[in-house]
Amino acid sequence: MGPVPAGLTVEKEILTTERVVILHFAGDLDAHTSKQALTVMDELANERYTKFVVDLTKVNYMSSAGASLFINVQGEVQESGGDLILMNPTSAVLYVLKLLGLLLQFRVVNTREEALAALKAPPANSKH
Repeated sequence: MGPVPAGLTVEKEILTTERVVILHFAGDLDAHTSKQALTVMDELANERYTKFVVDLTKVNYMSSAGASLFINVQGEVQESGGDLILMNPTSAVLYVLKLLGLLLQFRVVNTREEALAALKAPPANSKH
């Protein structure tokens, strides 16, 4: 398998019984592509999905706009009783989150199993 082309692809995996969406991102997450990702996530939110796992295994680059996407989505889904989990971020993604001081704002896990388990537990900053 060769390198991922410039841009961003988003594959949706919907777990209907848990009302969870796993989004597999591949490519670059920047000012241009984060709008594309937001559109996909907004459409899912309009279908009443509020639990998101974002698989970042194949994200080669993330700008501050990508981090902003996650901040905005997290706020929106938590208002609806949902959550956002970041799964298996690459070193490039972790670098940006650390640089911006955002690493502790998100629940970051390494595996699908950890992500699904995290969605069953309330967020640490939850008021429940």
